[in-house]
Amino acid sequence: MNDFLYHRELLRLAKNRRDDSPLSGDDVFCVRRDNPLCGDSISLQCRKESPRIFCLSQQTRGCVLCEAAAAQMMQLAAADSSPVFYRALCRLAAQMFSDDAAAKSESERGIIKDETAGGMIKGENANGIEGENANAISSALLLFSPVVAHPARRECVLLPFRALSDILAAADNAN
Repeated sequence: MNDFLYHRELLRLAKNRRDDSPLSGDDVFCVRRDNPLCGDSISLQCRKESPRIFCLSQQTRGCVLCEAAAAQMMQLAAADSSPVFYRALCRLAAQMFSDDAAAKSESERGIIKDETAGGMIKGENANGIEGENANAISSALLLFSPVVAHPARRECVLLPFRALSDILAAADNAN
């Protein structure tokens, strides 16, 4: 096991992650995403409580990276349940783990390590999210920064965020 890739904080997140009870009802959107390379699987449900508030529930089975990413995603979702925040989170995760980003240094990717803020995303990468929420997303994604250098493992981290993106699209299409 690569200690740098699977550092203590990721192991803690994966170990402490809990599945939610699945949401049910006619007003619930459901999506399932699988990663056949690693056996990861996530089921995500969403209920639109209002145009600005979504309620999420997830059930995840997978490797340490996938389970830790699901845990981080749900912690962030608990702090801000707006679809604008969810979309920014998905876009930033996709940007961070893109092939283009992997070819760049951290500073070129727009990530600055800052001990006081835990990291900050520069400029346009914030996608309309500012202040405390931008710092929360940045800090959460920085935990996974060693994965950028491992193309075969990026999908493990991205799976929960892709499921969230899918469920947001399903909710948008229902309107």
